[in-house]
Amino acid sequence: EMVRIRTRIQALAPLSNPVLLCGEPGVGKRFLARVLHYGSQRTGAFIHFDCSAIERPELEGELFGYDAKSALGRPRSGLVQRAHMGTLFLDGVEKLPKTLQERLLRMLETRQAARIGSEKAESVDVRLVASTTVEVGRAQNAGQFDSDFLGLLRREEILVPPLRERGPDIVVLAQLFMTHCGFIGEEADVMPEVRQALETYEWPSNIHELDTVINRACASAKEGPIGIEHLPHPLNELALDSGGHVLPHPPPQHAIPGTHSPQSAPSVEYEALKLIEQVFLDLPELAGQEDVPASLEFFEMVALKYALRKTEGDKLAAARLLKVGKSTLYRKLNRYGIK
Repeated sequence: EMVRIRTRIQALAPLSNPVLLCGEPGVGKRFLARVLHYGSQRTGAFIHFDCSAIERPELEGELFGYDAKSALGRPRSGLVQRAHMGTLFLDGVEKLPKTLQERLLRMLETRQAARIGSEKAESVDVRLVASTTVEVGRAQNAGQFDSDFLGLLRREEILVPPLRERGPDIVVLAQLFMTHCGFIGEEADVMPEVRQALETYEWPSNIHELDTVINRACASAKEGPIGIEHLPHPLNELALDSGGHVLPHPPPQHAIPGTHSPQSAPSVEYEALKLIEQVFLDLPELAGQEDVPASLEFFEMVALKYALRKTEGDKLAAARLLKVGKSTLYRKLNRYGIK
C-alpha cells in the first residue's frame, strides 16, 4: 500500500493540483505534504497551518491578510500571500467555515485574492494541500464542507493507512528512529521478538508513538540491540510462545502513557525520513523503482548521496544537513566509496 502511495506522490509532486490527504492523526500526512512540495519545481515556501489553532473570527485575516485600510490599521500578509509560488498545507481542513472554503475555491479558480479591507485582488499562485482525520463523506453530509470545494480536493484524494496496517514499514521506521539515538549497524538490528511485538501492537498514536517508544527503548538499552525487556508496557508483555508466535494480548484503548496524542503534541520533524523519501524524487537512479532494499546501509548510502547533491558537494554543509560530525561524514563516505 505504501509503495502505491509513494508512486502516487511521485506522480503528483511536479503538478499544481490540489491534494487531499486523509487518515488518522499521526500517520504522516504533514510529511507527505512536504514531500509533495519539495518534490515540485515550486520556488516559494511551504506554509503549514493548523485550521483549529485560531478562533473563527480571525481565520479570514490569517488566511488572506489585511490591507492598510482594514480595521487592523496596517497591511499584513496572510498565509495565501506568504505561500505565493509555494504550497499552503491546511491541516484539519474540515475546521474551516464554509465561507472561507468558498473563498479558497475562488482563489484557486481565478488565481487572485483580496486582503481584508481592499477591493483590489492580488495575483497569487498557490498549490493547496489539505488534510483531514474525518470520513469526508460523513463530514459533507453533516454540513462541514462546501460541496464544490470538497469536489475539487477529492480529485486527488490519498488515504494514508494507519501504522498498524503497514507491517514491514514499522520495523524500517523503528530502525531509522534508532539511528536518531546513535544506534548504527548491528546495534540497530531488530530482534525477532521485538519485531513481532512492534508488528502486533495497535499503535493508536501511529508514527509519533513509535518514535517515542524507540527513544525510550534506546535509553533503556544504552547500547544495541534492543530486546523485548527494553520496550515499555504493554509492548514488553508481548511474548513468544514455544512455537515462536506472539501470545495474544488485548490491544490498548489508549496510547502508551507519555506518548501524547498527535492532536495535542508538538509536531515531530523526522529529518532522516524526509531525506530518505526525498531521494526517490531527486535521485535519477531511484526513479520508478518499486522494490528497494529494506536495510539501514541502503538508506544511509542514499541519504549521503542526497545530502551531497543538495549541498552541491559541500561536505561541511552536508554534515550539517545530516546532523552528523564532519569526521563521521568522511568515514561513511569512504565506507560506501562515495566521492
